[in-house]
Amino acid sequence: MYWTLAVEFQFYLVFGILFPLAAIILRRSPNLAVMLCASFAFVAFAAPLLPNVQLLKYAPCFALGIVIAGRFLYSVKPLVMLWLAALVSFAGWSTGLGASTIIGSSGAALVASFMTHPVNRDLPWIKPFWWVGTVSYLLYVTHQALASAGESVARFSLRLNHGLVGQVVANLVPFGTLAASLSAAWPLYRFVEIPSLTLSKSLRR
Repeated sequence: MYWTLAVEFQFYLVFGILFPLAAIILRRSPNLAVMLCASFAFVAFAAPLLPNVQLLKYAPCFALGIVIAGRFLYSVKPLVMLWLAALVSFAGWSTGLGASTIIGSSGAALVASFMTHPVNRDLPWIKPFWWVGTVSYLLYVTHQALASAGESVARFSLRLNHGLVGQVVANLVPFGTLAASLSAAWPLYRFVEIPSLTLSKSLRR
């Protein structure tokens, strides 16, 4: 959903303005700075006053990301991270974010937590989370185009066959779209993202 890029842009502008203050607090107490940044979730209560500023509505989602980043960058304790995540989620629920948005954000945070904290990658139950976290950005980039193509396939199937077969095929399309997105994300990660990251490390300011 590329409309989310507009919300992200608003976040970058606002956080860019607030970052100097956050940086001052970080020097004294990283944990306090992460807590204050997580409190950004509560600006969602101002969303009805400024309905055109979508950042306010989705502030809890960004705050949840900040909590996970704090775990990685400043070694925020797991218990503190869980409490902050629960508080942020409560703010989202209280301000009217849908259950699907809260569950989706929490799921993304769970995946991200496996990418930002040392874990045993060889554990069977961790491998799927680690793999999805690894290709998550490419999954984000590719899923919208493939979902649009899948929607066209579903509509064509229903036009071609109005009976049970058409319904079955149409309902299988989302699973096919997910499989196609995952299949596209991995080679892009392997042959585009990794070489790009390697090249960027060779650059000097």
